[in-house]
Order: sequence, then C-alpha cells, then structure tokens
Amino acid sequence: MTTGHDVPSYAQERRVRAAEAARLRGDPPTAKTLAFASVLPGRADVAALETAVNSFVARHGALQRRFHCQNGVVTIRRVTPSRIRCTVTETDSPPSGAEAVERLVRAEVNRPFDVLGWPLMRAGVIQSDRPVFYLSMDHLITDGWSLAVARRDIEALYNSALSGEPAGLPQPADFGAFAAEQRRRFAHGPALDREVAALRRLLGGRPVEPAFPVDARPWDLRTGRYVRIDLLSGGEADVFARRCRDARATVLMGVLAAVGIAMRATADQREAGMLVAMHNRDAPAIAESVGWYANTLPLYFPVGERFDDTLRAARGALMDAIEHYDLPIAQVLAGTPAGHYNGIGEEYPFCFVSFTDDRTATPDRAAGGPGRVTGARQEAWQHVHLAPSHRVGYGLWISLTDTGLLAAIASPDSPRQRDRLTSFETALADVVRGVAMTA
Repeated sequence: MTTGHDVPSYAQERRVRAAEAARLRGDPPTAKTLAFASVLPGRADVAALETAVNSFVARHGALQRRFHCQNGVVTIRRVTPSRIRCTVTETDSPPSGAEAVERLVRAEVNRPFDVLGWPLMRAGVIQSDRPVFYLSMDHLITDGWSLAVARRDIEALYNSALSGEPAGLPQPADFGAFAAEQRRRFAHGPALDREVAALRRLLGGRPVEPAFPVDARPWDLRTGRYVRIDLLSGGEADVFARRCRDARATVLMGVLAAVGIAMRATADQREAGMLVAMHNRDAPAIAESVGWYANTLPLYFPVGERFDDTLRAARGALMDAIEHYDLPIAQVLAGTPAGHYNGIGEEYPFCFVSFTDDRTATPDRAAGGPGRVTGARQEAWQHVHLAPSHRVGYGLWISLTDTGLLAAIASPDSPRQRDRLTSFETALADVVRGVAMTA
C-alpha cells in the first residue's frame, strides 16, 4: 500500500477489486455512476462551463487520483489533471420537464467508466435556448451528498467565469485524509472485530444486505428501470416534516417508516429491512467535500398498521444503527461467509434507501447539505435530480428540495412484473401523502 494519504477507502478498494475480477472473467463492464443535470437560464457559454468543471476538479482531491490494481492490491496515485472538455450536442427542441431532461441524459449516466482510467467523470451540454448541462461521475469518487456539492460548486464557478467575480466557495477537505483515517481506525484487529460483532448482535442473524420484499421476478439485470415520483409539494413536505418533529423524529425516519408501510401493504412484510445511507458529514470541511464518504448500514424494524407506531420503530432502529455509522460495510461484508447475505441474487435484489436534504432556502445548511454560496449570482440553474445508474439493488433516492419531496428510483427491470413494482411505489406515495394530509 502507498504511504501518506494515497490510499483508497475500503469502499473504493472493494469496488475496484470487484470490477477487476469481473474484467478478468470476461464480463462486460457495468455502470456504477451518479449524476445530475441542470437546465440553464440561457444559451450556455461552453468555454465558461469547461472552466467551471476544471476548477471544480482542482478543488477536490478525490477527483485528482487514479486507481491501480495489481495482484489484488489496490493503490492510488495522484495525476496531473488534463483539461476536461464538455461534449456539446445541439438541439432545436429543448426539454420541458424533469422526465424529458432525464431521457436526454440517461444514456450518458448509464455509460460505465473504466475504474482504472482517468477522469472518472464526464460533462456535457445539450445546447439550445434552454440548455441542459450534465455531469456524471463514477461512484468511486462521489456519493449522493457530493452531488449536491458538485451542483453548487459548478454553478458558482460558472457564474464566476462569466462575471469575473470570485466564486466565494468554502475550502473543502481532502478525501485522502478521510481514507487514511478510516484505515487507521478500521484495520483488521480487535477494534474492528468488536465493531463487527456489535453490528451482528444488532442484526440477530438477519442478512447484512436486506432483500427487497416485493416479488418482481424475473429480474432483468442487464437493463434498468427508472421512475420519478413527486411525493409532496413544498407546503405538504413542511407538514410531513412537522409531523415527524412532533414524534421527535426526522424526515428521514418518516420516509423509512413510509417505505416499511408500503412493504407491508404490497408484500405483507411485517418487518421492514433495507440498507440505509449514512452521511457522515459532521465536520464542516468534509461537508463541503466531494468523495465517496457515505456509508451504508442494514436497518430492520417492525411495521405496524399505524404510521406513528412504525415511525417510532424506525426511529429506534435508526438510532441503534447510528452507533455504527462509520463502520465500513465493506469490512463487514469482507468477513461475511458466502451465502449469509441474500440480497444480491437475481431473485431478490437488496433494498437501498438514501435521503438528502437539498433545500437551499434554509439559513443553516450544516446539518442537511452543503452551504449556500452568498454574493452576486446569475439567474439560478434548475437542478434535476437523477437516480444513479441501476445496480443489482432496488434503490430509492429521496430528496427534500425547495419544491417538495421527490423520489428517484432505479432498479433492475422486471418486464413481466412491473405492476408489482408500480403497486409498491403507489403505496409509498399514498402513505407519505396521507401523513401530510392528516397531520
């Protein structure tokens, strides 16, 4: 392993090893990408966008590293970044609505990266009177929180390139320091063993990767299914959040309870199980940084008939899991016997839930997302939340935005069982809206 900060995190190491093993087997590369798209208020200045993208790369150390894998050993080397160009596509028919934007950029989002190549990101512009800028990054160098940082950074840097004024962005931390500290804390040994044993006691024999309970077999693992649901308007989301606060719970806990009730309604699931993203961004500098910081941990809780009862159960389970929020799940799975976790097979992909607070109108954003840039601004971009490229799991990426609560869904496709998936998603929307209407 290299010295200093030039070490991968455990999640990065696991992904590179898995990708290299697949390549050696002759399997085609699969995408594990995250992306966003933004509608600009006027025709794009491509040169200014390229300046913004390259300034963004210069700000964040995670984007300046290249992965190497030899004999199963994963290392990282810093690169001298070459200039990244934006792919430009002209169109006479600008998209109208988030679904149309997604259709335009989905193929780019789903195009896999070579995990040993550089850069692990690509940018493009669909040029028109209402142009769309998009940025796609491999999960190796980013996570859901990082996308919010990227949206803010690139918009501010673009405005700076146009106006000549400073972007006024906060100083980020270096992801390499996080990876080095993670390895110091969770190297093999008694400390790691104690943490893993505590998590296993919490699981009580349940799988590390909870299976998605809605029977949608057969799954087509070669293609993705993407759905967008506007769950709540801005006012309704405020009511939902207040209902959660009254129960001493967060919006995330409320969302998890709603997912559990939807599982019960469509699969008679009396205990909900899901992987939940843990965004460990308490330190201000890390909150402003791009990298694969987010951890995921398994969560199980009983599902009752009433929302309030399930919300209390979800809250309790999440508070227990938070005790292990920084334990890398890659290290847990590394010591898990084959067959112990059942969520990655073709029959029942695992269920994954991520929640981000992407509001910009809140005065203090430290607890929910990257800080808002103050000062002179051009007309704001209209950001479109995109589900990542589909993986084996059924993924729910739920965002609280200035306009409401949004669900972006990605899963393997199930051509003969789509009605079952639609029923689950309809039930989820009905639960959330019902809470907002009765609060």
